[in-house]
Amino acid sequence: MSRLIVAAIITGPADTVLASARAYPPDLAGRYEFPGGKVEPGEDAATALRRELAEELCVCAQIGPELANPDRADGLWPILEGRDMRVLWARIPEGAEPAVTAAHLHHVWQPRTHLADLDWLAPDLPIARLIARKSPPNVP
Repeated sequence: MSRLIVAAIITGPADTVLASARAYPPDLAGRYEFPGGKVEPGEDAATALRRELAEELCVCAQIGPELANPDRADGLWPILEGRDMRVLWARIPEGAEPAVTAAHLHHVWQPRTHLADLDWLAPDLPIARLIARKSPPNVP
């Protein structure tokens, strides 16, 4: 069984959400995703996501509740290569800007209700559509 993947819905000012354009592989470069990565052995989803966001975006994030997949009892989202992903809401300090590192070409703060207007990776598009219809929770 492959390791679980975690991703963040990072909320920003004026009801925006962070979308990150992949840098690789070439066939996916430039398409948007929710940032995150693999859960390492011994980590829970929130700990893994906090670590991944520090590594990929150079930000210290507060992790909030999960956005569960309403179509699956386990709440997981199917992604590329037959893997599953857990998606959690997150917040970064006001004024903090995610760094552009090797993982991403750039980031955009997209209005939440217009998330689906971006060119998302296929597995992330249903998540973007659901977020556009939901009010974000309060992440401390």
